[in-house]
Amino acid sequence: MTLAIGYVGLAALLGWALRGQYGHQLGATIPGVLFSLALVLVSGRPDWMQRAPLIALAGGMGFAVGGSASYGILIGYTRSRVWSNVLYGFCCLFVVGGLWGAIGGGVVGLVLESTPPAWYELCMLACCMFAGAYVIYHLLITRCGIRMTPPRSDAWAYELGMALILLPFLSTFGYNLALRSAIFGMLGFGLGFVLGNFLQVLGNASGIPFGWWKVMEKSMGFVGGAALSYGILSTNAPVLQPTSPVLNWVGILLVCVGIPWAVLHRRLSFARLSKRFSELPFQNVEQTVTVRLLAARVSVMLCVVFMLVAAALYTVGSLPAYSSWLLILTFFSLSGIIMSNLQSGFPKDRFESRVVEVSLWLELAILIFLATYRSFDQSLVLEGLASGPPSIYPLITLVSVILVLVSTVSFFSHRQHLPGAHLRWKGELERSLSGERPSIKKLGTLDCDIVEANPVVFKGNVYRCEYLKDKYSGNATGDSYFRFVNRESGDTTPPFARGFHMGSAFVDLDTVYVSAVNHWDGERIHIFKSDDFTHWESWIALDLQGYGMFNTSICKTDEDYVMMFEVGKPPEVAGVRFTARFARSRDLHDWVLTPPECTYSKNRYTAPHCLRFLDGYFYNFYLEANDGYEHRVVRSKDLVAWEASPLNPVMKASEQDRLIANPHLGPEQKQRIASAININNSDMDFCEHEGSLIINYSWGNQKGVEHLAEAIYEGSLESFLKGWYPGGTQT
Repeated sequence: MTLAIGYVGLAALLGWALRGQYGHQLGATIPGVLFSLALVLVSGRPDWMQRAPLIALAGGMGFAVGGSASYGILIGYTRSRVWSNVLYGFCCLFVVGGLWGAIGGGVVGLVLESTPPAWYELCMLACCMFAGAYVIYHLLITRCGIRMTPPRSDAWAYELGMALILLPFLSTFGYNLALRSAIFGMLGFGLGFVLGNFLQVLGNASGIPFGWWKVMEKSMGFVGGAALSYGILSTNAPVLQPTSPVLNWVGILLVCVGIPWAVLHRRLSFARLSKRFSELPFQNVEQTVTVRLLAARVSVMLCVVFMLVAAALYTVGSLPAYSSWLLILTFFSLSGIIMSNLQSGFPKDRFESRVVEVSLWLELAILIFLATYRSFDQSLVLEGLASGPPSIYPLITLVSVILVLVSTVSFFSHRQHLPGAHLRWKGELERSLSGERPSIKKLGTLDCDIVEANPVVFKGNVYRCEYLKDKYSGNATGDSYFRFVNRESGDTTPPFARGFHMGSAFVDLDTVYVSAVNHWDGERIHIFKSDDFTHWESWIALDLQGYGMFNTSICKTDEDYVMMFEVGKPPEVAGVRFTARFARSRDLHDWVLTPPECTYSKNRYTAPHCLRFLDGYFYNFYLEANDGYEHRVVRSKDLVAWEASPLNPVMKASEQDRLIANPHLGPEQKQRIASAININNSDMDFCEHEGSLIINYSWGNQKGVEHLAEAIYEGSLESFLKGWYPGGTQT
């Protein structure tokens, strides 16, 4: 029995991992099909194998319903440092997972009934479920405003309406196996969502750089699949009447042909892949996508052919049922893995991606080995253990205890908001911290195609250090260079540092310094020095062979200077691209790397840009991928342990970015600004001048089309930095 349950759980684990690559209803069909096929195999029952196509189809359709639910923000709630917020997140995850499993389990259970509903009864049930979905959604969300995941979709209310029709139907008409399946599906997948996310929270809190999201997804599938299979296999399931070959072949065609074709053409279209690969260093994106998509389509088509051949051989009696469904499970999984590898492309963390891809192949290999090494038979299934739904009250007690326990442990696992944390009641938290977030007023766009600019105060005037790429419309030199622009007059200084990239200015004692890399992904950081913007001297600050470095930022402490620099490689230093590393100097000439633990953060995309120091704290303003790309801030006393602001994000994309702050922009530039894709606020830097903060940042599509903008904060640098931590200084 344990082996049988573990086998089905592993199949659901693989399916849930594949589901995460495609998402939504279509992706959710995959774990439903794999769960059902594995359930048929471990049952060892000829009557179930004869009905296997319809069982697999029911699994795919039943679990597809839950694919509409949004739960990403619920996971964010569990990453906060407010216990009620964490508990709310876990409770809602149980609801979303429970509804998903209840509908999926109930639909699978209906097909396993000895006398399932007639086709017209199923049509009536489906109509009533859709009507219930509409009524409950309209009542709870539209009329009463009872929202679980604002501002995200509240599709969970649709599922609740369906479940409120399905479960009473199963109970009223005596479909005890289906009712038991629905309850175990609700319990299993509800707890699967809770425990899977619990592992993810602990993993992220540990700081170990790994794909904890994928760990969560696989745990959801395994726990839910194992619990649901136990609920089905541990009961006296009646003997099923044979299904007509026509119905079986309808199921075969929909499962073996329809689902792979739909996933390949709807979720992995040429346009979608072109958009994904456009960020990558291919000389010909169109050709690359065409070749890879063709290879995937041919491979998936071969998998479909093998599945149809296996089904045909079983139909004519040339292949045993067990072997036939094992082959179909194998090639269905294989088609999903092929499409998953195509979807992966070239991710930000190549090592992590390879681990995920290899794990998919390994899981499939284990499924094949177990099914081949020991054919499952009915002796593995406990008969007569139960025949109806379980007692509900002990389950409520068990779930309540688990929810409180995991919420409490998660709360104490981290001392600050984890990355991606969300607050269900932000206003209450901010009031409890007795502070308001610093108010940044966006003034609008200054120029097109300029990034990595930063303002400084030099001899009483504000200047903007600009990095002009070789393709900038006003650059006729054919090479990149830096210049300073007087913010008041618009006058520009002579260009300098030709061929260098990503300059960052720092002023100390009426001398301006600019740190820059020798090329993108460069191994050397140079510093340029001038007292008049005309005469420059330079030297190499860091020469790190094997490194790939980008943005830099220098600040002055009470004792020395600290440089923050962005690294993308090597993997043992950068972890997930991109990460902050640090170096220190007494004189701005000789720099020494800080210990390797001085970093932020190797476990995800945290591209650093601006470093400041105040009252013993380093403030790191960095870019993080979160529903687009937004600027956030963390602070640290030792460059090792970092505290995230409870008021993050600092800046994110908005329509105010398109305002025009430069009256000299031409009609073509204004049109580009009005029509530009905007998903990020990046490259934030600032300086204090006459009681206010002048802020420069870039906005655009995060793929090379970026525009320079300006904002202002009415207040001092000290009030700005401390304002992001209204709780005061931690001890």
